Amino acid sequence: ARDSLNAIAGKFRTTISYIKRVNNLLGPVIHPGDRLVIYPLEFEVEVDLPNNRLSVIKDGRYFKDYTIVGHHLPVAKLSSETTLGEVYGWLDEKKVRADQANFTLAPKWLQTAGRKGGKGGVIFCPEPPKPAAGAAPAHAGIFLAREDLEELSTILRPGITIRFLKSGKS
Repeated sequence: ARDSLNAIAGKFRTTISYIKRVNNLLGPVIHPGDRLVIYPLEFEVEVDLPNNRLSVIKDGRYFKDYTIVGHHLPVAKLSSETTLGEVYGWLDEKKVRADQANFTLAPKWLQTAGRKGGKGGVIFCPEPPKPAAGAAPAHAGIFLAREDLEELSTILRPGITIRFLKSGKS
């Protein structure tokens, strides 16, 4: 049976981006008999807004920190724990899936799972252009450097736990 990268990523708890990167694949096409390096990506994320830090945790241990360059969240209260709902690219005002050819060109966005009421989750994205004085930012979200989002979109997969810390914790 011919597996897609999407099916392989889901089955082995990894990401399409990771499989493509470590196997030096330029596109989404694989062939029967191809040998792939696969590694399960079992990370968790802690978001510390007061200290502008997003930490990646593996097996309860610190893995890597990323700097939050800004945020605009219209919701007063974030839930303390959620999951990563979706990883996608955003190009020409459209979502781009990881198995689409233009995904590599697209700035990466991460989104937590939505609430039970159907509202969308928190978006992690590149910082939008500075708004005019007194205006709200172009969109809500937690903003990180584009290269950090590129890396995070490779190592974080939907379903992992994301915790929002209430106050600074070292």
